Order: sequence, then C-alpha cells, then structure tokens
Amino acid sequence: MISTTDYYDSMEYAPWLLLYAVSATMASNIGSVLQAINKTKYQFVTTVIGALVTVVISYGLISSIGIYAVIIGQVIGGITMLLTRYKLINKFVSFKINWRPILRMTILFIGTTVICLNTHFLVSFIVLILAMGIVCYINWNYVKGRLYISS
Repeated sequence: MISTTDYYDSMEYAPWLLLYAVSATMASNIGSVLQAINKTKYQFVTTVIGALVTVVISYGLISSIGIYAVIIGQVIGGITMLLTRYKLINKFVSFKINWRPILRMTILFIGTTVICLNTHFLVSFIVLILAMGIVCYINWNYVKGRLYISS
C-alpha cells in the first residue's frame, strides 16, 4: 500500500528507531528514580553523556554509512544513557533490573527485524508467526492467566 510513496524507503529505518525509543523510555523510567531521591542533576548529566555519544558516533560514521550512522548513534546513545543512569542509581539506592528477559526480547526483535527486512513477504509472515509463538512461550504464565480471566 505504501510501496508507491516516498515513505516506503524509510520503512527499513523504523525498527531500529524503535530500539532507540525503547532504550530512551527505559532510561526515562530509570531516571524517575533520580527524581525520587532528589538527585536530578544526575539526570541532566546522564542525558548529556547519552547525547554526546549520539553526536560522536553519528558524526564519525555519517560519511561512511549515511543515515544509518544517526540511527546507530541514537541507539547506542540511548543505551548509554540507560546504563549510566542504572549504574549511578545503584550508588545511592539498591535498584536491580532483571536484564535476562530484556536481552532475550531484544535479540528476538533484532533477529526478526533482520530477517524481515531482507526476505520475501511470505518468509516475513512465517517469521512473524514463529516470533509470536516464542513470545507466547516465554510469557506463558501471563498468557495462561489472561486466557483464564477471559473465559
């Protein structure tokens, strides 16, 4: 439907920008802990660190890989902001995140994205069904509980 529009070419960038959006949202949520413990100056500092990483990577790679440099810079900058806030918060309070499910879902997302961007629609559809099955399996207790409540 959009294949005849100017937006079609940008479709390949959307999943990678979604990774940035997720990392920035997680960083924002973790940053709320800094507000709660009245350490908001560190929120600013970690934001500047993330921004500097974004600019350095984007500027450093733009001539060789084009717009992907900005996308890579944003993703790594967002992750940098997330991790610096997480590490900093643990200097003041005990705040633990179970990274295993986050990493699992990120790997699944990246794998699905790479396959779907580089294959035929039919393969993408099969990958979508498989990914949904994997997500349901990983979250089976939650899905089972939801199915029970709906019945």
